[in-house]
Amino acid sequence: MSVTNQKQKFISMGWDVLEIDAHNENEIIDAVESAKSVTNKPTLIISKSTIGKYAPNKENTSGVHGSPLGENEFELFLQNIGFSGDPFIHDSEIYSYFDEKRER
Repeated sequence: MSVTNQKQKFISMGWDVLEIDAHNENEIIDAVESAKSVTNKPTLIISKSTIGKYAPNKENTSGVHGSPLGENEFELFLQNIGFSGDPFIHDSEIYSYFDEKRER
């Protein structure tokens, strides 16, 4: 736990400060768009997250920090996030997007 209130510290220095749930895709998108629209001062996005979120036996434990989930826990994680398919194969649009970024 921090001994200082970081949110208040940045607000007092004139920053725009947003707090979001780091596990909520819409909040992330909205915060980034909001940050882009504020042009007269910097923006700090404070993302609150839970380590190992959706890994049922390791969520919020040190067991997910610096070590793999393991095959069974990974399968449970994928079920919990509603993912089906191969997690290591992506749509061609994703590869094209990053190819384009590398060319810049």
